Amino acid sequence: MLEIDNVAEDVYRRLMDCYARSGRPAEALRVYVRCRQMLAAVLGIAPAAETEGLYRSIRQAL
Repeated sequence: MLEIDNVAEDVYRRLMDCYARSGRPAEALRVYVRCRQMLAAVLGIAPAAETEGLYRSIRQAL
């Protein structure tokens, strides 16, 4: 899906959640970085509060 729409923030969140739930928090954090970079480059915006919250919760769990 991200190959088709590289700014689909809900897809990034789902992917982050899947990685986190499967014990792969480092991959989840990398997805967040990609999401943040793509949103900034393509749309000139920051991730939504929901995405930021998920990122913080994954990071705190490390």
